[in-house]
Amino acid sequence: MITKTWPYGTTLRCVVVDCAKQFQCVVDERNEGHVLVGDAQDPTAKPGDTGTLTFTEGGPTGGFWKFQKD
Repeated sequence: MITKTWPYGTTLRCVVVDCAKQFQCVVDERNEGHVLVGDAQDPTAKPGDTGTLTFTEGGPTGGFWKFQKD
């Protein structure tokens, strides 16, 4: 497995591809997928919405991607 780390504040453009009550799936500008849970997701987003992923300090591993729709 390849692991990566990002500087806090790094942003990526993305699009929502699926939503459920417990998670959101987004695909970023590099065509990489992310499954967002809890506070990482935007509860107002629906499939097809675009927005920004921001690498944010916190969580059990020290950092996580947080989505905010446009």
